[in-house]
Amino acid sequence: MKKLLAIIVLGLLWGNFSLANELQKIKIKQNIEVVYKCVDAKKTIWVSKVFNNYNYGLAFISTENSSLKELYSLSSIVYKHPTKKRTHVFFENMSGQIVNKFEMTDPEKLNNISLIQSSFIGDMEAEESDSQFNNLIKNISNANTFIKKFSNYSDNLVKIYTKLETINEKIKFGKFPTRKFECTSEGSYKLN
Repeated sequence: MKKLLAIIVLGLLWGNFSLANELQKIKIKQNIEVVYKCVDAKKTIWVSKVFNNYNYGLAFISTENSSLKELYSLSSIVYKHPTKKRTHVFFENMSGQIVNKFEMTDPEKLNNISLIQSSFIGDMEAEESDSQFNNLIKNISNANTFIKKFSNYSDNLVKIYTKLETINEKIKFGKFPTRKFECTSEGSYKLN
C-alpha cells in the first residue's frame, strides 16, 4: 500500500512539473522595454517587460509606475507559454508568503491585453528562495553572472509554484481567487 501511495504521489508531482519543463525563456534581438498598466476591480499594477542584447527577457511588477526601475520590482524571467499563442508567463515571490503566476496575452492589435494572476500561499522553500533573491540583488558583481543566477532563481520559482499548485489542488486550501486584469500599453522604449 505504501509503495502504491508513493507511486501515485510521484506521478502527480511528475505530471505537474511538465509545465516547468515546457516553458521556454524568451530572448529577442531588439533592445526594448514595454510598460503596461493593468487594472482590475480592486488594484492597479504596472508591468514592464525588458529585452536586452539577446539576454533573457525580464519582468518587473510594481504598484507604482515610478518604482518599476528598482531591482526589487524584478519578478522573474519572461517565459513563452507552451500552448497559448502570444502569451508570456512570469512569476513573483512576495517575501515567501505568496507566490504568483502571471499569464499575459498580447493580441496583435494591442487593444485587449489580458493579465491573469494565480496565487498560492508560500512555504518554507518560497521563503528561502526570496532570501536568495535578496542576496542576489545585494551582491551583483557583473551583468552576465547576475542574469545566469537570476535565470536559475526563476526556474526554481517555477518549480516552487508548480509544487504549491499540486499540493493545494489536493487539499483545497491555500489558493487565492484568480484575478483578471485588463491592460493597456503605456509605451515601448528603445534601450541603449
